[in-house]
Amino acid sequence: VAPTTTTTRAPSRLREIDGSLSSSAWVCAPLLLAVSTLAYTTLC
Repeated sequence: VAPTTTTTRAPSRLREIDGSLSSSAWVCAPLLLAVSTLAYTTLC
């Protein structure tokens, strides 16, 4: 019973972590692009 519970719990935790990482990436990617473009325009 123990291994089945761990195997069923692990994917859910991984999915939650993956979901949070993907959402944060979608939020941070545009910000990083904007900052990089601003730095590029200011430096060059």
